[in-house]
Amino acid sequence: MDIVGYPDRFSVAPGQTIKFMVSSRSPAFRASLVRLLHNDSRLPVPSSVDAEFRGVEQRLHTGSYVKVQPARVAQVCSFTVQLWMRPTTPDKDEQTVVALGADDGSSFELLLRKGCLSLIVREPNGLTRGIRLARPVALHTWYFVVASYDAASGMATIVLEPVSSNAPDLAEGVTGRLSAVDGTNLPANMITLAARLRDADGPAACALYNGKLESPRLFERHLDDEEIAYLQAGGDPTGVPGLLAAWDFAEGISSTRVVDRSVWGLHGVTVQRPTRAMTGHNWDGIESDWRHAPEQYGAIHFHDDDLDDAGWEPSVEWRVPDDMPSGVYTLHVESDDIPFVVRPHTGAPSARILLVLPTFSYLAYANQHMLTAGGLKGMLEAAAGPDGAAMARGYPTTPADKFIVDNRLNSLYDHHSDGSGVCYSSRALPVLTMRPGYVEPALDSGSGALHQLAADLCLVKWLHDFGYDVDVVTDEDLYREGTELLSPYKVVLTGTHHEYWSRSMLDAVRDYLNGGGRLMNLSGNGFYWVTELDPEHGRTIEIRRRPPSTRIWESAPGEGNLSFTGEQGGLWRYRDRPPQRLVGVGFTAQGLGPGRPYTRCPDSYTPQVKWVFEGIGEDELIGDHPGLICSHGAAGFEIDRADHALGTPWRTALLASATGFPDSYQHCSEEIMVSDSAQGGSVNDAVRADMVLLDYPNDGAVFSTGSIAWCGCLSYNNNDNTVSQVTRNVLERFLT
Repeated sequence: MDIVGYPDRFSVAPGQTIKFMVSSRSPAFRASLVRLLHNDSRLPVPSSVDAEFRGVEQRLHTGSYVKVQPARVAQVCSFTVQLWMRPTTPDKDEQTVVALGADDGSSFELLLRKGCLSLIVREPNGLTRGIRLARPVALHTWYFVVASYDAASGMATIVLEPVSSNAPDLAEGVTGRLSAVDGTNLPANMITLAARLRDADGPAACALYNGKLESPRLFERHLDDEEIAYLQAGGDPTGVPGLLAAWDFAEGISSTRVVDRSVWGLHGVTVQRPTRAMTGHNWDGIESDWRHAPEQYGAIHFHDDDLDDAGWEPSVEWRVPDDMPSGVYTLHVESDDIPFVVRPHTGAPSARILLVLPTFSYLAYANQHMLTAGGLKGMLEAAAGPDGAAMARGYPTTPADKFIVDNRLNSLYDHHSDGSGVCYSSRALPVLTMRPGYVEPALDSGSGALHQLAADLCLVKWLHDFGYDVDVVTDEDLYREGTELLSPYKVVLTGTHHEYWSRSMLDAVRDYLNGGGRLMNLSGNGFYWVTELDPEHGRTIEIRRRPPSTRIWESAPGEGNLSFTGEQGGLWRYRDRPPQRLVGVGFTAQGLGPGRPYTRCPDSYTPQVKWVFEGIGEDELIGDHPGLICSHGAAGFEIDRADHALGTPWRTALLASATGFPDSYQHCSEEIMVSDSAQGGSVNDAVRADMVLLDYPNDGAVFSTGSIAWCGCLSYNNNDNTVSQVTRNVLERFLT
């Protein structure tokens, strides 16, 4: 893409300033402010940003590492580096493990070259010399590593020993003569772990390492065999003479800090957020919560495609006028849109209705490219036949998807280049899937393709068409302000796929409902994954895909707890907070292809709830028409059901159900105890979408549709349809 950008926040209040980071290949670009009503419906907003701005191409630099600068060490003569490592792409060309560098480009480096551990001197002119082990390291294997250099003799040594006692054949060592730069010493004012900086001032790193590193130590002398054996046995490095740094990755796990336990305090920071709360070489499998055994969680997993902060400079700034109406807006910059929300003044609602946009879910799906791995091939074939698989093979085709793939961007549904799952997602970078009109390739099998923001704009347009005044906020607002944000409103609306929730957000909704609030849960697969926001910068969400769950990757044993808080990740139902208990329904099935309409259930004819269907015939199907999320039907894509065994209160009224789904819709895997080939929609009664009404104390209430596809059917026939009628009946009743 020639131009692309992102905002410094998703939500901004009147009186505040929002900044937009834009990369443009042209020397200038035009911008304008637009209010979004739908994917193809926009209202121009006169503003100070309706102007031309200077264009600068800003690049993305992926890959995580630890940076320590400036180092106390003015010169390094003799030294020893000791650590544990577990490589995940050992066959990659070059991967730096530790680099002791200088401003002139010279360095000592411990690195992997095509899998073989090497210790080299890199001179300012780029020439290198060093020693190298003969045999490549093994994939996913923990090693104890020592690399040392003795300036007096010019001799260098590498020792590599597997941690596992049943792999003695993998042990190896090498010793050779290695002259340092200028024959004596090396100025070392930069130390990096898991990468090598290109130069002293540049933000980019190279020779990025994939895998785990644990407890790196640096000594200013050559250690003898007895001292090495002491460290290998778990000895305290502060008791070894000549210690310069002992980085303890088990400290500061919830942050970007890297703590040095030596007296010199050579602390560092992680760059681009590698994965923390990782099991170390000594994890014994007894404790799975890193807070209870931090000494067994001393590893960090680095990836060459980690990206947490693009670090771009602002190109456009806009102060929101004090009288700006709340809504969904975008900075339109020629070929790209940069959406954001104008929220109401804090504590000063401007409407009786509040729409909470699921920005945690937007981030979870941010820049997803699942089709690159072919993971949805089976689902696509089931939904669209061979054409679906062919579409997956042809991906990517659009400029947005090409940008995602070319720049190695990842969602929480993707895998890193080394095959491990992605568990962090940040808003401090371009999110190309969060665009009006974005068609998600994984859904685009001829069955409709709107998802996340593009799908939620269907609801925004419907509310506008009927003249409802609505305030709009984001998940991040709800996370920070809790019940106080919700309590002034008569009715709160969710987005279409409100899947990722923190504990504080769930608490806020529960307390709002118990206090008499009304919630219209227009989501499918809602209130599902345990999610947290990073406590340090407040821009990155984290999950752990802990089984049992319907998942595209799975956290490794012992790594199912969040690094941000330490709490158990996975599904909320396994934290005794199933969505059925809160909103009456919970995730039951997913699939691609056309959806189904709802049929009314006996409860819907009772005097207490028949008002939901006013204006609709007693036998009329609900949502038996085309939609913008699925090609047909108000129930589809991901669907929820009521289940008293999972917490649906007995007072819940079952209004309608959608059944008869094809076998491309499959029962969720967390509820399949034993495989029996009877999980498809044609044979499994659990593959259904339930519409329910649930009373709460103090006149509170929840209306749940149990389907992502519901809002995609609102606009059919100029909003004159059964889905629109039911939605309006409920909203009007909840407002009274």
